[in-house]
Amino acid sequence: MKAFPSTLEILEARIAPAKLSLIDIDGDLVTIATSKGSNAQLNAALTLTAANGIGGQSITKIDLTTNAVFDGTDLSIIAKRGPDGGDGLVNVGSIVASNFDLGTVTIDGGITSTFDAGKNTPASKVKAINVQSISGTNVWTIGASVGSLKVTGNLSDEEIHINGAGGLGSLSIGGSLIGNPTIRTGYITVPNGAIGSVKIGGDIVGGTGTDSGEISAASIGSLNIGGSIRGATTDPGGSHLRTGCIFATGPAGIGAIKIGGSIFGGVLGSSGEITSSGPIASLTVGHSILGGGGANTAQISATGNIGGVKIGGDFQGGAGSDSAEIFSSKGIASVTILGSLIGGSNTDTGEIFCSQNMGPVKIGDTFQGGDGTNSGEIFSSKGIASFTVVGSFFGGSNTNAGEVFCTENMGAVKIGGNFQGGGGGNSAEIFSSKQIASVTIGGSFSGGGGGNSAQIFSSENMGAVKIGRDFQGGGGGNSAEIYSSQNIAAITIGGSFIGGDGGNAGQIFSSGDMGVLKIGRDFLGGGGGNSGEIFSSKTIAGVLIGGSFVGGGGGNSAELFSSGNMGAVKIHGDLHGGAGGNSAEIFSSKQIASLTLGGSLIGGSNSASGQIFSSDKMGPVKISGDVLGGSGASSGNIFTSSNLTSLTIGGSLVAGTGSSSGQVDVTGGSGAITIGKNIAGNASVLAEIQVRGNNAVGAKPSIAITSLTVGGRVDHALIVGGSANNSFDNPDAQIGAVKVGGDWIDSNLVAGAKNVGADGADGGGDDNINFGDTHDAVMNGTNDAQVTSKIASITIGGHVSGTAGGSDHFGFVSQEIGSFKVAGTAFNLTPGPSNDTSTSSTQLVVGVTGDVTIHEV
Repeated sequence: MKAFPSTLEILEARIAPAKLSLIDIDGDLVTIATSKGSNAQLNAALTLTAANGIGGQSITKIDLTTNAVFDGTDLSIIAKRGPDGGDGLVNVGSIVASNFDLGTVTIDGGITSTFDAGKNTPASKVKAINVQSISGTNVWTIGASVGSLKVTGNLSDEEIHINGAGGLGSLSIGGSLIGNPTIRTGYITVPNGAIGSVKIGGDIVGGTGTDSGEISAASIGSLNIGGSIRGATTDPGGSHLRTGCIFATGPAGIGAIKIGGSIFGGVLGSSGEITSSGPIASLTVGHSILGGGGANTAQISATGNIGGVKIGGDFQGGAGSDSAEIFSSKGIASVTILGSLIGGSNTDTGEIFCSQNMGPVKIGDTFQGGDGTNSGEIFSSKGIASFTVVGSFFGGSNTNAGEVFCTENMGAVKIGGNFQGGGGGNSAEIFSSKQIASVTIGGSFSGGGGGNSAQIFSSENMGAVKIGRDFQGGGGGNSAEIYSSQNIAAITIGGSFIGGDGGNAGQIFSSGDMGVLKIGRDFLGGGGGNSGEIFSSKTIAGVLIGGSFVGGGGGNSAELFSSGNMGAVKIHGDLHGGAGGNSAEIFSSKQIASLTLGGSLIGGSNSASGQIFSSDKMGPVKISGDVLGGSGASSGNIFTSSNLTSLTIGGSLVAGTGSSSGQVDVTGGSGAITIGKNIAGNASVLAEIQVRGNNAVGAKPSIAITSLTVGGRVDHALIVGGSANNSFDNPDAQIGAVKVGGDWIDSNLVAGAKNVGADGADGGGDDNINFGDTHDAVMNGTNDAQVTSKIASITIGGHVSGTAGGSDHFGFVSQEIGSFKVAGTAFNLTPGPSNDTSTSSTQLVVGVTGDVTIHEV
């Protein structure tokens, strides 16, 4: 534009300060003043356009370098509506004060081109710059520190460099900072110093040009943005990066950050990014942080600590890797997200990461893994003070999608809704390499299709675990798993504990002690092996199940296992084996303090299904219903390798079709055994009670069964004192009083005796099938000379019968039988051992079939 001579009005004769006026092109009355220099000197510094129809002019340039007198001057350009109109604003093309310091520069309008000032020395200063707006794809170069830069409206497109060592005291933009497609537009940099504070009333908007919509300084004292930070929403192609960004490049970092709106990552890499090479004092976002299509979009990162983080809306990853990420190379004081944390479709999206301790974390709504690996993740290389999700926690479709991880202690974990695994391995995972203080889940705990999905893991102790509703395994192996490499304080499940189709799906495991286990409803196995399993490598303090305990299709499904002692076990309903081997099994490698079953013990269709087992002492066992063998071998059994305090069965003991099913087997001694109804086997499988008893010591007898009381009949049964698991190896075993209320049918009662069969030798297939005949003998094993085997008394309220005309034989056999009474009639037995021996004596034959005999060996 051609320059014309000034037609400024000189307001009065003066040397300093200088003041001139003009009418601008839309009719405003404009006053230009400096605190130094004369009017003439100021007039010489101005370049104006030609007058238009109303005599107005525009200010193309103010060049203060025309006279050294202006070094350090204030400069004001004030506009007021004139008699011919105007808008109260004036634009200045450029201001040139190269190698000059300046005081306060005030413009009632904007600078549309360049602004150069400063001496490029450490002490060089511009006191303040106050303008209405800044726009244009031009460059400001200020070789001085600036006390403050205030823009009433928008700062659009301009590139501003403040190079003084003293930095920028404060930056205030009433509107928005806006970039455009050109590199470094809407760009403010203070490369050698700090910005004391930044306040922007509107948005920071990145353009498609690299470093557009950006503030960069060695440090920033505080950052307050009334609107949002927005990365570029379109991609022009090429290697464009960093749009809509804040950078602090020095170790002092950034002070408190407050953003009234949201942070939107864009489609270009590193857009919508806040980066500090030092700490960030705190971060508050009024609405959401949303990752974009580019890598590292909507990312907040600090080389130092990050203080409290508060997000008013959602924190959500995008399509770009590391999008929507908060990253600290040190610690994060706390994290509060009032909305949801949601992973995105790429790796490490929707992630909060720190290399040192993280304070309390609270999510106000949902925690959701995404489709990307490690999407929806909270990660600390040390501890996490506590973790709370008000809503539900869902795993995603990829590995570690939906994960909370720390390598040191984790405080209390609280999830108000459900905890649910996804399709990805280790999705919906809470992991601590040390302790977890406690776990509380208000809803259900459900595995997904991925292996280890819905997993809570601690390498050290885990505190009390409380789950409000069901705990259920999924299709993935080890899905729905609580695992501690040390102790678990206690476990409470309000609903049911249910296995899944995956191996070990629906599992609670501790390598140390486990506290009291409470399940409000049922304990159910699934289709997978070891699904629906509670396992302790040491002790379980106690078990309370409000419903039934039912095996599934998988082997060891619905299994309660302890390698150490197990406390009192109470089950309100049934213990029912399933189709899997050892399904619905209670197993202790040491003691079971007691077991109370409100329903029945029922064997399943596979081996050892529906079984109670202890390798050491078993306390009192009370079963309100029946003990029923199933079609599986050894199903519906009670087995202990040591002593049984007592056994009470309210209903019947009934063999199934599987071999050795419906059986009580005790390697040590047993207290009173009471069966309210019947003991009933069948032609193929006997109902058996085998109690070996402990070896006699000196004159102290070996009591196998203190007493046996049966309210109903005994039918196709084998009751043995001196044998466990068909060992027949305690010749000193004794049984106390035996009382049977009903009939005795095709059954044997034996203490300390065996039957070698027709071949007369041990080991044949006919051993211990028939009793009461000439093949009875004293059992093998250590025979204490001071002790004989004995049945104290036998009382049968009904009749005794065998098989008429059959080849089988039945007997009441021991070295001594104290007394014998059937249907009120007492048999005349000779006192002492081994004297009622003739198997053909009519006084020792019981019943009318002729094949049931009393026999003292």
